Amino acid sequence: MVSSKVRVRTFVYNSSTKAYEFKQDGADRPALIWTPAVSPESSSTALPADDSKGPEYSGAAILPVSEQLGRFPTYDIEDFEDYILVFPADSGLPPVYVMFNSPRYLPGVVSGFGGDIDPQWETKASAGLGSPIPAVVADALRGKEYAQFRNFKRAIWREMSKHAEITQGMSERNIKLIKQGKAPIAPNAEQKNGRRWYEIHHISLISKGGDVYGIDNLGINTPAQHDRIHQEIRKNEERP
Repeated sequence: MVSSKVRVRTFVYNSSTKAYEFKQDGADRPALIWTPAVSPESSSTALPADDSKGPEYSGAAILPVSEQLGRFPTYDIEDFEDYILVFPADSGLPPVYVMFNSPRYLPGVVSGFGGDIDPQWETKASAGLGSPIPAVVADALRGKEYAQFRNFKRAIWREMSKHAEITQGMSERNIKLIKQGKAPIAPNAEQKNGRRWYEIHHISLISKGGDVYGIDNLGINTPAQHDRIHQEIRKNEERP
């Protein structure tokens, strides 16, 4: 069953390409293009020719995003975008439900300027939107391209390990982890449902068009605070 909260959108006709296009919310380029056999501009009433010798579509291969397992926040699942797409009324085609993969698995270029360095960033990650990515990290990574967001996260942790003013309050164990590009371990009281490591949260959610690789859209959270943030987001969405 499809949720009633799924967005309903229609294909829009592009007269320059003579095709119908669908753009995801906030996107500049079409995600799907549908070319009708007879364009709306055609005055012909003849049926399109039957090309029965065309190639058969056997389906696309389903491949995993990555064969390597990694630690991901539970909220990655919320990053997908789904829509009910409505075709033109005279097409004879029923509406379809489509789901797009999370942009976190797509390449992107780092942007943004970051915030002030705070030696107590681990503590502040348990309140509000968390700790910002330090400006020195932003300066080092800005303009670099990464194949997917998980690679960018590793680069953030590695870069943080290079600056004593960032690591001075950290345990040796956590410093060792971030040198390897791994998230440091959060305090026991701030761990949640088996999630022990600090997490990087998108302040403006990816599912709402938030910038995946924008450093100013990122906050470092403890797992428990990450939960609290998303619980508040859900409450706000449920309010009339």
